Amino acid sequence: MISAGSLLVGLPTHDGRAMVHSLTALSRVGSALGRPVQFLIGEAGSIPRSRNLVLDMARRRPEVDDVTWILWLDSDILIPADAVDAMVHAILWSESTDKSWVAHYRMADGTSVLMREKSAHARHYTADEIQQLDNFAEVGLAGLGLAYIKTDVRYIFHSDELGEDVHFFLDQPHLTIHLAKDIRVLHRKAVLI
Repeated sequence: MISAGSLLVGLPTHDGRAMVHSLTALSRVGSALGRPVQFLIGEAGSIPRSRNLVLDMARRRPEVDDVTWILWLDSDILIPADAVDAMVHAILWSESTDKSWVAHYRMADGTSVLMREKSAHARHYTADEIQQLDNFAEVGLAGLGLAYIKTDVRYIFHSDELGEDVHFFLDQPHLTIHLAKDIRVLHRKAVLI
């Protein structure tokens, strides 16, 4: 059973794999917080389905409320060991302010995952613009590669020409997100050989 103080990690994956360094770092985050880490692993052929499986697992736990904190981690995000302290700080910041955060990373084409506006045609931040942001500055949209979000577990992820992460934020206009700028992560993409 998940205790009230557990750190829930939502891990959508298409093949059951995740970054070993990230899982190790999350164990250290849980230890630093004095909380057990509970992984909710959703394995499916698409990211929206994987995320929905994560939420289904959360919904089936009687000790989880309809809206609960979930640390979303994509299977291709690498959390280095030196990010643990910043993650602990960011989680405690969220829980004390009731505000959600995202970590910055770059997509496969090098573009930032952070977007300035909360709209379907939002403009991505440039590297210079991100450099100018303060820690925990509010941003418009972002990917869910590494994000600590107060999540409505009844939500249904979906995608079309927009990704499921953009829809997630557009479907919930009341939800604001903040950049946990001190958390440095890497985004590992497979290459064709």
